[in-house]
Amino acid sequence: TGDLGMGHVALTSKHADSLIGFAHRSLGARVSDYIDAQINGLDLEITFLRVNARHHSMAVARTRKVSLDPIRTRVQHINVEVATLEDLTEAYVRCRQLGFRIALGVGMHTNDRDVSFYAVTPSGFEVEVGWNPITVDDEEAWQPMRHQGISIWGHKPLDMTLADKLGQAMTGVRSLGQREDQVPALSGLAW
Repeated sequence: TGDLGMGHVALTSKHADSLIGFAHRSLGARVSDYIDAQINGLDLEITFLRVNARHHSMAVARTRKVSLDPIRTRVQHINVEVATLEDLTEAYVRCRQLGFRIALGVGMHTNDRDVSFYAVTPSGFEVEVGWNPITVDDEEAWQPMRHQGISIWGHKPLDMTLADKLGQAMTGVRSLGQREDQVPALSGLAW
């Protein structure tokens, strides 16, 4: 594979507004857009934030209706950006050959037009390998939009089992009784 770059981190939170406020106050993050999606039976709202020209540097997901966190590590995924489509396909083939589970096969996202796939790491969070996301070249002209669904095409579950889905549901239920630490002084929402 050729050059790799850090793309973004995707987090889940029971207190997404506080996390978004933290990103804004401490990093100067700006909202790129939103996605409403149903993933594994959960209705999610995902807020995408940028700190540079890349479409987003951080994605913060929250569940609708019930405040729970179905991701056991809170880091749902990190994205690494490859330089070419060939790099992406080589990484996909290598992950398959090495026996890594693929959570979502190759597809294209609705908001940043990134072509990517998601591999499951040994510690349980996912690594998204992506190529060619859009950039925000004109801050003044950019208008956040709300997209429906995470993908234009692809990103179909491949190696996720019923046990995986049940485990995620149990993690979500357990999260109802768990505290999520916050630093109020950094998570102000007045922005």
